[in-house]
Amino acid sequence: MDGIRRERERLLRQVARAYGSAAVIAAVACLSVPPTLGTTAWLICLPLFALAGAAVWLAGTPLPWIGALGTLVVAIAIAIVLRLVGGDLAPADGVITLVSLTGGAVPAAAITLLSTPRGAIGFITVAGAATTTAAVLLQDAQPPLVTVIGQLFGWSIVATLGVVVVAAVPPAAEQIDSIGRAHRAERQASELEAQRRQGARLLHDTVLATLTLLAHSGVGVNEEVLRTQADSDARLLRQLRLGETPTPTPGTPYAPEPAEDTTLAETLAALRRRFGQMGLEVSLHGAGRVMLPPHVLDAFLLAVAECLENVRRHSGVTVAHVTITEDDRAVRAMVTDAGAGFEVGSVDDGRFGLKESVLGRLASVGGNARIFSSTGAGTTVLLEVPR
Repeated sequence: MDGIRRERERLLRQVARAYGSAAVIAAVACLSVPPTLGTTAWLICLPLFALAGAAVWLAGTPLPWIGALGTLVVAIAIAIVLRLVGGDLAPADGVITLVSLTGGAVPAAAITLLSTPRGAIGFITVAGAATTTAAVLLQDAQPPLVTVIGQLFGWSIVATLGVVVVAAVPPAAEQIDSIGRAHRAERQASELEAQRRQGARLLHDTVLATLTLLAHSGVGVNEEVLRTQADSDARLLRQLRLGETPTPTPGTPYAPEPAEDTTLAETLAALRRRFGQMGLEVSLHGAGRVMLPPHVLDAFLLAVAECLENVRRHSGVTVAHVTITEDDRAVRAMVTDAGAGFEVGSVDDGRFGLKESVLGRLASVGGNARIFSSTGAGTTVLLEVPR
């Protein structure tokens, strides 16, 4: 509610200042072009017009009453100067000047009173005082009924603007709050889904892989390596159970914090040692000294690791080649084997390893992957991540 009230008062202040300033400028213009009431009256009135403008701007402060009444007092002072110094209010420029002030600047300065029911009563009171004052001051220039009608017209326009602003702000603010709540709910759902996917990828790439080895009695894998991997998986499950979000680096224990910046060559070497212990020789080409941000590096390496795991499980060969290339825009890895191969179009869309551990993981950091394979001709996977 405080936010709605502040927004309503801010809009009323803007309307008051814009409308009131326009009315004061119109009054100055009427009195200045041409200056039929004399140069002396014009010079005396100029500071008073400045005071009227200042009073209008006071309507935008916590002192709206001072702004409204101050503008009315200045209008009366200008009328007195025009009568005493100029000699008459009857000329059109004198009449329009006073009407612009009492029917334009004064109601604009009082518009902020409409933000509360009590203030609305004050608005009506100031309107009556301004209308009566104008009718008395201009009684020699035009019939009082004409003055009253003109004043009511000016005050009605300002009151309509104020009512529209007061009535429109709460629904608009409620709609904005509703959009904000929907955005927060959507963001929370997206974050939860991202966490779920990340946890599922970790489990697929680690715990499930270890369980697969155990199901095959660890054939081709050193017993100590299998024991170390199982211990690392147990720590990962413990971290997930405690609500942490581990970010693994292949070949090293899982940790809740991202890995420090390191070169791609160093981490690929660790990846080669890991798969070498499991019976898959990884031949590295062109690793160089490529640097990547930690989160991009992790996604890239884990996707490469999943590709190598697929080679180890399904290709029927014991050698895989990983070639690293780079340019100013991206870093790429080409994982190649000369194994059994498969028909890419026949892969089930529900295969989690390919869909999430490779494609999904790279997409989460702005990368992508392409697969080239056919039965009996081996497989090549091209992975790409931005620099």
